[in-house]
Amino acid sequence: YIDATLGATLGIATLTAAALGQVFSDVSGVIFGGTIERLLHRMNLVKTPSLTQVQRTMPRCRNIAMAGSISGVVVGCLL
Repeated sequence: YIDATLGATLGIATLTAAALGQVFSDVSGVIFGGTIERLLHRMNLVKTPSLTQVQRTMPRCRNIAMAGSISGVVVGCLL
């Protein structure tokens, strides 16, 4: 869609249009990710994990959080 509309209008290459789509997708994820998470908390569909500060700084916890973030970006990009 971006290539056919914006790309054709501005005369940009397909790869440039793809990059613009990627930027739009990533920015949307950053903006709406927190909003959706807060909404799910209010609806009691997601619970905050009860971890201590020490547990949150453990490498295993940080790695799992990073894996979740990466998974979110990948899924967002594939949509």
